[in-house]
Amino acid sequence: MYPEGGTANGGTYTIIGANFNDIATDTDQFELLEDFGIIKCMYVSGKHTEIVDGSLIAYPFDSDAEPNSVACVTPEWEGAGEVHIKIALNGRDFTGEFPFTFYDKIDEKEIYPKCGPNKGNTKVTIEGGGLELTDELWMKWGLDKRKVD
Repeated sequence: MYPEGGTANGGTYTIIGANFNDIATDTDQFELLEDFGIIKCMYVSGKHTEIVDGSLIAYPFDSDAEPNSVACVTPEWEGAGEVHIKIALNGRDFTGEFPFTFYDKIDEKEIYPKCGPNKGNTKVTIEGGGLELTDELWMKWGLDKRKVD
């Protein structure tokens, strides 16, 4: 599963590897599963449960490969903590217990400077809560992606 965590704000694109050999053996069956919108992901922690729509994907991303994973976007969660993700290909029979960690919600308070030159390379500072500097932290500006330091 990738990634293994995301913010409680929700919106983290999560990929869960799966073996579909026993469920569907040709592209038509995969398309039927997608068409009926019955791929689901369930996020569970104690009594709190959220179910979101999922989709079948080929990962690593390759347009010619058969689906081998389920992708879901995390819902907003009440706060930091560990949950388990279960998947259902029929919308009701959930299986698996994939651990996922929700981190504190990001609460951006201030971004400065407010502007910079068009040529770029302006150091930007973001202050707020739930910001944790890790090796996997990146910022995206338009189409440009940069590692955070």
